Amino acid sequence: MRARHRTGRAPRTEGPDLKIVLFGLGKSGTSALFYKVVNSVPGRAIALFEPQSHGPVDRAREHLKALKRGYVARHVVAKVLPYGRRPVRLADFDRFDRQVLIVRDPRDRLVSELLYRSYHASFARRDEAALRFVETLRRKEEDPSGVPLLRVVEAFESLEEAGGSVAAWLEAYRTEAVARALRFHDERPRLMLFRYEDLVDERFGAMEDYLGFPLEGDARVPETLRRVVRTRGYGAWRHWFTAEDVHILRPALAPFMDRYYPGADWETAPAPRIETEHASLYARRLLDERRALTGLSPLPE
Repeated sequence: MRARHRTGRAPRTEGPDLKIVLFGLGKSGTSALFYKVVNSVPGRAIALFEPQSHGPVDRAREHLKALKRGYVARHVVAKVLPYGRRPVRLADFDRFDRQVLIVRDPRDRLVSELLYRSYHASFARRDEAALRFVETLRRKEEDPSGVPLLRVVEAFESLEEAGGSVAAWLEAYRTEAVARALRFHDERPRLMLFRYEDLVDERFGAMEDYLGFPLEGDARVPETLRRVVRTRGYGAWRHWFTAEDVHILRPALAPFMDRYYPGADWETAPAPRIETEHASLYARRLLDERRALTGLSPLPE
């Protein structure tokens, strides 16, 4: 991550127990922010990674686990994906003391989410199909401006068992990642807004003031979740998007951009470059990890 900028040190909270929930779409930096907060909160905390609920039974179970590990947890920190793969009882987390919404430039998030989908792809178990997707990414790496990002989307959708057209994918994306995300925030106007880009640049002043303690802990994601980490940066969309992508995606992403990134430009990189490590090799690694879970060997070279 980049050099840290501070606006002052927040006082360390030693008062009442805190319940902190971090909301965000997948691939928005939720995991890194979660571990940053967990490792910074004063005293021991119950750390809930993508829980589905936090009712009385859940709370009793969590405290019992802490006691068995030899400590009494003062605080609770939860990372919640409102619209993840599993349904969440959001009312449980709406009661938390500190509620944060992390958002990310939707153009960067779109690229990251598309690549991460490799881990859940139904075609991961089929050698030929998985290699075809990896090859599409290689072509994109070789000619970033000549292969639109939407061609990569098209390749993915054509290989998925439940895939559809690019138009259908775009409509679903507009509904879930734009309209529904904005509605979630509209329904919770008191959420503290935090941008992924400030996480990368380590600009935590406003967040520290809100939480009441300095964020000096490690944001490193455990090895078991390393697959969620890709570039740890932002702005790479300029190398992935072509003029065709901008023409089609700009109207779809406009409501989100207008809300959280007003005035942002849409200029693509004049000499785009995509690193293999963050594209085809990353997707291949996720495909192999998924295959290993079902007893399959890595993809052939």
